[in-house]
Amino acid sequence: MRKVSKLCKWVQIVSMLFTAVLFGMCLVFSLYRVGSGSMSPTYNEGDILILNTLVQPEKLQVGDVAGYVSQNGLTVVHRTDHAYLDPETDRVAWRMKGDAAEGLDVEVLTAANMKGRLAWSIKAADFGVAKTIGSMIFVVPIVLSFAAGLVKVYADAKASDTVEQLAVKSTT
Repeated sequence: MRKVSKLCKWVQIVSMLFTAVLFGMCLVFSLYRVGSGSMSPTYNEGDILILNTLVQPEKLQVGDVAGYVSQNGLTVVHRTDHAYLDPETDRVAWRMKGDAAEGLDVEVLTAANMKGRLAWSIKAADFGVAKTIGSMIFVVPIVLSFAAGLVKVYADAKASDTVEQLAVKSTT
């Protein structure tokens, strides 16, 4: 029973560490669902885009897909068309363009607008599978940790009963 108890303890520890890493990743990456055809054919409506929020805006290259906050407060994910040194602010500024668009986006963007660079994408057709797997990645460690805790409690109680039975036998 002692081996079961130790195994359960390790399952709990590994499950908690795994869950902590996943929650930490939530601080680094942001998920966005494509809501229009402005990036077609590269990214279509319903696709999921995952942005790395730790990328410094100054590191963006022309051609990178990046997210930014528009003047109306919406997050837009488009491709950087060109970057230049803004003479008014003496800082880097960007112009963005959707892959399906004829011209550039209206706004001139600064580092304050930028949300992150594209790290991964999930096609809408694959999203059902990805959503199921994503749910399992979060739920399984929690369920394992809880189950391991229950088994540990049971194993400890069983071991305690055995000790008490031995003590009773030795006194009689």
